[in-house]
Amino acid sequence: MKIGSIWLLSELPWWIVVLAVCATSGIALAIRWLTEKEFYNKSLAAIPGDLFLALYCGIVAYICQNNKLEYLLQLYAWHLATFILCILVSIGLHITALTNESSRRFTMLPAQWYHNLFVVPLLSYVIISTLPIVFSATLANLCALFCLVIWTALLMWDIWHDNLIQKR
Repeated sequence: MKIGSIWLLSELPWWIVVLAVCATSGIALAIRWLTEKEFYNKSLAAIPGDLFLALYCGIVAYICQNNKLEYLLQLYAWHLATFILCILVSIGLHITALTNESSRRFTMLPAQWYHNLFVVPLLSYVIISTLPIVFSATLANLCALFCLVIWTALLMWDIWHDNLIQKR
């Protein structure tokens, strides 16, 4: 029985998954424009990075629909633990940002609440719960892993160059 992210990715066409991930991330930009009247993403993990995450999710959807999945991916406990962990880490990161003097004002903006408490836990759950899929030697699996590595590299670049706090 397919559950959680595996069920969703198995049921939706891969291109709808890609569009849904792009839309989910794009809503943060729309909220930012509506509430602050500006775009200011300088984070590479945001605009180009989110495209790689969308491609990752689309490739994993294709894999879920066309391959027999590992037993671990169908365990309820795996999905529940991953989901709870992603929510708790996202809340923890948001609280940490709220307590940081230099980022508190930025973190209070509506787009950040949406991003930190909806987009981050949702995408984290989908990615972490499907990680066992990408560690095989098929072309689709390697493409998914490549997308994830590129996004991780962009995120590390942003952390190294202090690009995650958008406004100062």
